[in-house]
Amino acid sequence: MSAPRVTIVGAGVSGLTTALALRQQGIAVRVIADRAGIDATSGAAGAVWFPYKAVPGSPAPGADAFALQQRVYRWAEETYAWCRELAASEPECGVRPSLPLYFTAMSSDPDDAEWMVAVPSGVDVDWVPLDQLPPPLAGHARAIDEPPLGAWRLDAPVVVPSVHLAWLEAQVGAENIRTDHPTVEDLSSIEGAVVVHCAGRRARALNGDAGLQPQLGQVVVARDSHLPREHCVADDRDDAAMLYTIVRGEEVVLGGFSLPSAPDDDTPWTQIDAPLADATATGAILDRFESAGVVRPELARAVSDWRPVHAEGPRVGFSGKRTKSGAPIIDNYGHGGSGYTLAWGCARAVVESIRELQPELLRG
Repeated sequence: MSAPRVTIVGAGVSGLTTALALRQQGIAVRVIADRAGIDATSGAAGAVWFPYKAVPGSPAPGADAFALQQRVYRWAEETYAWCRELAASEPECGVRPSLPLYFTAMSSDPDDAEWMVAVPSGVDVDWVPLDQLPPPLAGHARAIDEPPLGAWRLDAPVVVPSVHLAWLEAQVGAENIRTDHPTVEDLSSIEGAVVVHCAGRRARALNGDAGLQPQLGQVVVARDSHLPREHCVADDRDDAAMLYTIVRGEEVVLGGFSLPSAPDDDTPWTQIDAPLADATATGAILDRFESAGVVRPELARAVSDWRPVHAEGPRVGFSGKRTKSGAPIIDNYGHGGSGYTLAWGCARAVVESIRELQPELLRG
């Protein structure tokens, strides 16, 4: 068997979606990781479409912040369309084409909601005033000191990570994926005509990218029959006390929080395993829903992990670095809480980078 042409480091949603996009171009791939995606950050994700913590927070001096922002939103738009198409053509792919998502805001002016440019044309976004919010947002608004003015409502794709990751693995082919590979410590030693770096939060350990600042997040997964299942809701105005629901069939993901790691704590990028869920944080999440008027949810499980947030937005494209054999290293990491929201758009961007660097690898 000939050596794979492209090696992808990381088997989460970004790595597997990139592998699928490359295979569709006729490129042989090999995915290597020290664990399956379901056991990494991708398995802990809420996985509803929304560009959360993905736009640049602190662009590099001289960078065009607007252009970077629009690039991220273009990837989100491409992924939205792909999710819709995938759900229609591949019913077993683990993607629900759309569910109403209510996203709170302090302004009803569309110009204050820059993320709207990522919503494809033909998809309606409506403003819902405070007194018409659905549960548990309505109760949440009454329980907090500074309620939102209302919420934007849009139909958003929802992904079931366990099903979708397994579907991606099947599309890429088990023979092309190794999830028991020794933990990669040096990208330059990886073999392949091209290496694609999809290591998520561990990217900083591999390339010393100081702009990557993982944020600790935790969610509760519940199965209560009384939890609303006809819509999803999100109020993320307070990173330490967010309230959101993501409906995934029998399960409902309840959140949550997203807190930056301490500046001197290198655990997020050096520790292989995800952190254990914190019981106090779990209790606080359940308290939040009870305060919003929901019968206290019964805990099925709590999940915690670090979101790979990058100050300059997702790092996608040629890194300028090469392996010891001269192969270009292409980055695809730093998606924040938007891995599933950006997966296909970023995978297409990787294909275009390879088209520029190694056009001979592409079919036709």
